[in-house]
Amino acid sequence: FQSFRIVVELLLHRAYLDGLMPIQMSYSGRNFDIVTGITAIPLALWLVRDGRPVRLVFLWNVMGLALLVNIMAVAMLSAPTPFRFFMNSPANVWVIFAPWVWLPTVMVMSALLGHLLTFRALAMRRTP
Repeated sequence: FQSFRIVVELLLHRAYLDGLMPIQMSYSGRNFDIVTGITAIPLALWLVRDGRPVRLVFLWNVMGLALLVNIMAVAMLSAPTPFRFFMNSPANVWVIFAPWVWLPTVMVMSALLGHLLTFRALAMRRTP
């Protein structure tokens, strides 16, 4: 499921190249969320073929969640608020316009839900 983040990150990089968003929100800056999407595919294939290594899935899920939290923090620190840390232009306001509004409202929430459901599934495996 998390492999959808590859396309999202490629679109984010394009938005940076087009001058819509600041560099720190792309993989040229401080956004390494594409790693989650890229590693999701081989992990899924390995799980289908070789069973369910719970520790590896747990560690991958922690990594993916940490990368998601990282870009959420970078996005908030790039927005024109009193908490703004990254002062380069453009400010993070592009996500309030269509179609980009889907990024924080649907894509980020879907990625977060995917991680939470994975943690839940792992916890259910451990209970008798």
